[in-house]
Amino acid sequence: MPALFVRFLSVTLLLACSLPSWAALSHAEAVNVAGMQRFLSQRMAKSYLMLAGEIRAEQAREQLHSSQQRFAENLQALRAYAGNPAQVALLETQENLWQTYQALLQQAPAQATARQVVVHSQQVLANAEQLVNRVEQDSNLHAAHLINRSGRQRMLSQRIALLYLAQSQEITPPDLQDQLQRSIDEFDQALQELQGASQNTPAISELLRKSGSHWRYSRSGFALAENGRYVPTVISVTSETLFQQMVSLTDAYTEVLGKPR
Repeated sequence: MPALFVRFLSVTLLLACSLPSWAALSHAEAVNVAGMQRFLSQRMAKSYLMLAGEIRAEQAREQLHSSQQRFAENLQALRAYAGNPAQVALLETQENLWQTYQALLQQAPAQATARQVVVHSQQVLANAEQLVNRVEQDSNLHAAHLINRSGRQRMLSQRIALLYLAQSQEITPPDLQDQLQRSIDEFDQALQELQGASQNTPAISELLRKSGSHWRYSRSGFALAENGRYVPTVISVTSETLFQQMVSLTDAYTEVLGKPR
């Protein structure tokens, strides 16, 4: 695939994940955009580790750049949406965490910095998780949990790849293996839950069927790591396909469930 097309596709995908930052967000869109901050926190760290490990460097560099841009734009859109002090407080914390995280991401890729990037990505993720749950709770939107749940799958696709790369590069927090296994198990369980949702349209059911097939293929790659056999390039490719599928799924739920009843 030509490098120029890959770069265009990466940027287009990120920009298509939500409305432009200047557009007023509906409740459904706000759940989606707040959820994007979760996956972006992990996607940026994953891209940084890809650069540190010299894995698909050109794509990783573009992913990192477009993800940082999208995260900042989402912050702006969410600040305009925030309707109560709890949401505002969480957004202020997110902005403070972002400033530190962004400074780390701008440093030249190195293993020592990569460890800090992994740690800070988890802090940004924890805050983003609180925010999206707050927005979902305040929205009173019918079946908003499906937007949140499918949106979390986007994050898990990136978190699994991030933790896998960290393990392969021996960037090892004490419970890294447990975190990776928990993320794999959660993705599996959530996929089954979404497949059984009564609100699924035929188009959503087809998206879930394709995602399930790709997920089973991806898991075979994770299993190799149990024997110390790492395939980081393969995992970076399969996780990206899975991520794109979860983006399409979340957008489909946002469109269907955000319509007036």
